Parts: sequence; structure tokens; C-alpha cells
Amino acid sequence: TPAASLGLSAGDSITSLNGTPISTSSDLTAALAPLHAGDTVTVGWIDTAGHHHSATAALIAGPPA
Repeated sequence: TPAASLGLSAGDSITSLNGTPISTSSDLTAALAPLHAGDTVTVGWIDTAGHHHSATAALIAGPPA
């Protein structure tokens, strides 16, 4: 997945999406809602060791709702 290719793994915490702060899963859902597969996003996250990261990836289609 694009997230895995960025280096995100289980236990990491997404902190921003396209510069919008993300504090909860609801924040992430709201930030992703207007976007579509193929859109490019910049993701900020903190890994389980406490290191901050930021990278850009193209979204893919998720599972059906």
C-alpha cells in the first residue's frame, strides 16, 4: 500500500494530512473524505520510537464502505 511504501507501520500515529492536524481517527476520516484515488497527499506521522516523519504518496482506492 502507499502507506507501507512511505514507511508507516502498525503502531505509528498519523499527525497531519496535507498540513491539517490529525488528532483522532475522525479527523483523519474527515481529511480523507473529499479526496479520491490518485490524489497526492503529504502525510506526517510519529513512529513507535518517537521520530517524526513526513512523505508524499498517491492515494489508492480503499475497500468498499
